[in-house]
Amino acid sequence: MTRCRGTRLLWLDPTPARIVGQAMTIKCETEQPGAFRQILRAEAHTFRSDLAATAGGQDSAPGPHDYFDASLAACKALTAHVYAKGTG
Repeated sequence: MTRCRGTRLLWLDPTPARIVGQAMTIKCETEQPGAFRQILRAEAHTFRSDLAATAGGQDSAPGPHDYFDASLAACKALTAHVYAKGTG
């Protein structure tokens, strides 16, 4: 199994004048030797990633680019929401 671990900062405080950072560990491991499917863990959440069948995967879960695009969309929406909530 391939394993990797990354840490990122998560900004939590919705108050515009105060930003608080919290370290968050993301763990990733190959589900089965020789396969592309990955098990990802971020705090209490577990999800999977795979490649499309045309790229050699099984297309059993969203691919890395799908998660990347979704994360950008969520970041933009949540940032706007936190800003709107903080400014009234």
